[in-house]
This record gives sequence, C-alpha cells and structure tokens, in this order.
Amino acid sequence: VLSVLFFMQQTYFDPNRFMAFCEGNPAYRTTFVGLIQNMVVKSPEQFDAALQAWQEHRVDDAARVFHTMRGSMSTLGATAFVELSRELETAIKSAQSEETNRLFVEMEMVLESTLAQAQEWLNQQAET
Repeated sequence: VLSVLFFMQQTYFDPNRFMAFCEGNPAYRTTFVGLIQNMVVKSPEQFDAALQAWQEHRVDDAARVFHTMRGSMSTLGATAFVELSRELETAIKSAQSEETNRLFVEMEMVLESTLAQAQEWLNQQAET
C-alpha cells in the first residue's frame, strides 16, 4: 500500500521547463500540446512492443524502443520515466532476465502514472 501511495504522490510529468519556451508563442504551445497528446496515445503501444520484443528475445529491438521513448519523453517532461528507462535499457542489453522482468513491471507502473499526470495536465490546458 505504501508503494502505491508513493507512486501516486510522486511527480512523473512536469512540462514546465519546456513550456517556458512556449511563453508568448501560441504556435509553439499548440505544437507542444500536440506532442504530449501523441505521447499519451502512443507510449502504451511502444511499451507493449518493447515487452513483446524482450519476450521474443529480440534484445536490440527492446532496448531501441526504450532508447527512443526516453529521448522523446525527456523533452516533454517525463522525468521518472527517463531515469527508469535508462536502467531498463541497460538490463535488457546485458540480458539480466530477472532484473529486466522486474524493471518491466516497475516501468509499466511509472508509465501509467506518467501518462495519467500528462492527461491531467492536458485536461487543465483545455480548460484555459
């Protein structure tokens, strides 16, 4: 129960650093909001593709998905995802099965929390 509360209270998504660049420029802001919407829609599919690749012993493919996701999501403010994905990518590449499987479970929780906070942020933007 404590770990669930920790996941719920932690900040997973904070786009404020990038949003500062959008200040006063509606076109940048619109583009950035669109990128976050895209992340919310596509990230679960990417995660599933990485998990499937790992289960099919396609180590390079699994690692590549997380590498790509990390680059995109770090720009958008998904801080917790970035740190954990680095660990997961390393575990995948070194074929540490037990550690990789554990990290996939943890990553799924982090991704869900990240996307929930991103969706909450999007909802707030729609209200303003």
